Amino acid sequence: MQNQDDANMTDSLNTREQQSLWAQNHGNVLMMFLAGLIVLGSAILLYRQSRFVAPRFPQTSLIGDANLLNQASGEGYSQANGFVSLIVTGADQEEGNLIVAVYDSAESFANRANPLMTEQTTLRSGTAELQLPLGDIGSEIAIVAFEDANANGEFDPKSGERIGFSGSLERSEMDADDAFAKAMLQRPFATEALMIELR
Repeated sequence: MQNQDDANMTDSLNTREQQSLWAQNHGNVLMMFLAGLIVLGSAILLYRQSRFVAPRFPQTSLIGDANLLNQASGEGYSQANGFVSLIVTGADQEEGNLIVAVYDSAESFANRANPLMTEQTTLRSGTAELQLPLGDIGSEIAIVAFEDANANGEFDPKSGERIGFSGSLERSEMDADDAFAKAMLQRPFATEALMIELR
């Protein structure tokens, strides 16, 4: 009886030892597999980061298109919608009417007649901002902006109205022979909004 109990205990111990060995070996196999995956993944990442890749350049046609887009978006007007931004300052009255006229010839500019376009806007705190539609106007233009205090649609210096011009033209030179040339703007216009100061 004693011998049988000893045999059963021995068998039980052997079974436990085998299970324990299997569990240890199984854990070691899993650890080795995991370590192998980590090493393999690290090697792949290192290879992808350090491998040489020949530089790629965009097609020439794409570079040209991008330059046109950058030029149009960076300017004070959009070639796509044909507008030029204008800021007028120096008005004598805080609020009132401002008239802006665009001329394309020295004759019409000298006579202040037959402008290509006129825009009327409201002065606020002595300044005004507006967008002039360029449309199909010529490449050489001159812009005149003036207060319209008496609301007659014309520049009237006797009413104390102020006037300003594009370019370098001063009020004292507005009747000179080269007035249009001094006020003239040529396309492409300045990249920032055009500034006109009334005097």
